[in-house]
Amino acid sequence: MSLIVCLFVLGSHMSFASDALWVTADTSYHLRASELGGHIWVPLSELSRAWEAGLEWDFATMRVTLTSDGHRMEFVPEDPFFVVDGRIHHLPVPPRMLKGELYLPLDLLLPYVPFVRGKLKWKKGEVNILGVSIEERANGTLIVVRTLEPLRAEAALASGWLHLTLYRGRLDTTAMGSLRPKGAVREVRAYQYSHSAQISFRLKPGVSEYRIYPSPDPKKVVVLLWRRPKKPRKQEMWAYRTVVIDPGHGGRDEGAVGPTGLKEKDVVLDIALRLAKLLREELGMQVVLTRTEDVFVPLQERARIAVNGGGQLFVSLHCNSSKNPKVAGVETYFLSDAKTEDAREVAKRENASLRFEEVIPSLKEDNFTLKDILTDMLSDQFLKESQKLAACIQEELVRGLGLEDRGVKQAGFYVMLGTEAAMPSVLVELGFISNRREERLLKTSAFRRRAALALFRGIRNFKEQQERAIALQGGR
Repeated sequence: MSLIVCLFVLGSHMSFASDALWVTADTSYHLRASELGGHIWVPLSELSRAWEAGLEWDFATMRVTLTSDGHRMEFVPEDPFFVVDGRIHHLPVPPRMLKGELYLPLDLLLPYVPFVRGKLKWKKGEVNILGVSIEERANGTLIVVRTLEPLRAEAALASGWLHLTLYRGRLDTTAMGSLRPKGAVREVRAYQYSHSAQISFRLKPGVSEYRIYPSPDPKKVVVLLWRRPKKPRKQEMWAYRTVVIDPGHGGRDEGAVGPTGLKEKDVVLDIALRLAKLLREELGMQVVLTRTEDVFVPLQERARIAVNGGGQLFVSLHCNSSKNPKVAGVETYFLSDAKTEDAREVAKRENASLRFEEVIPSLKEDNFTLKDILTDMLSDQFLKESQKLAACIQEELVRGLGLEDRGVKQAGFYVMLGTEAAMPSVLVELGFISNRREERLLKTSAFRRRAALALFRGIRNFKEQQERAIALQGGR
């Protein structure tokens, strides 16, 4: 079935009109639609009629089910998670109840609908800039402009304002002007010209760097703002004084669970506390722990703790898991694009902690972009150091634990998205808890002590190598 959605702009507030159409090869349906926050909201009852899909409410659980052509979609009001044919997905904004009806952000939902295919088209002359999001990150402010079609963008920084021009862009200046500033942005203004649109951001003092990044999604313009870091004093350039240890998971997020019930969250916390003690007593380092007890800490908050705590190294501790119980060994990761399917699976599993977060950023929408941005920023900063740190730790783990060497790898871990632009960062997988032999080892105090010692030696070796190299450079 070939389908096209024609949706006309309805203003910046939740107002409705009958000039939205759902067009099929045979007929068209008038839909009530509204534009709010840059998204197109349509009542689910209207979509059910247009899609000729069954609609069923379970008022006990407040779950609504949409069925068609053997497919099944399930939604819960105010819950960003929804189910398509048994698979869980996430919307950046949740479905909303209004006057007894459930409204869905159709522009975000369409890619997941299995029984229809369509695309958004707007009446010529109406807006093609759907909305702007501003997100404060640990190391900068991320601006994402969503558009209906690819638009060429240019930016200029002058007198404390960042002026973003989108050629052929058309926008609702009133809606843009009401955008709430965040992070480095103090004020937003929008201007419509004959052949372009301009969005201007008044910046807080000290913001001197910006970059427009090519997005994998051509309907997004991504800009990152950040402050140029102060040049460290010579004696600070080589002294790694503060390390952040991140015991993965915790609280309601148990992480991986072994065949006999051993929980990843308990193993890594014990090893982290042992490692912290060694670093403090043997090297005199300051140690910041993202958690010291069995509590849940959101992934983005872990990165914030690391940066705000003055971290100069970041080490996240985990236990690996596999559907194949024979898989075994240790491996260490640094942040970059995953190069193998195994690396992608590990990243997917560790990033699954996001499902426990009460407020989840737009990971599917924007954080793939953030990963690209941070990795790009790292090319001249901490990416090489992260790789070296990973190598030092991996070498000592293999030597100290006697487990299979699975090597140094790279993948996109959400917990490192806010740290990699500020410090060398790695994620360590301390054996496979899904492997019965390695689960038995992970249970023992002796193995945990050896793991902490191996991690300590890896960090010490990296610290000494880097400080010697930088000291030699400074002495030239």
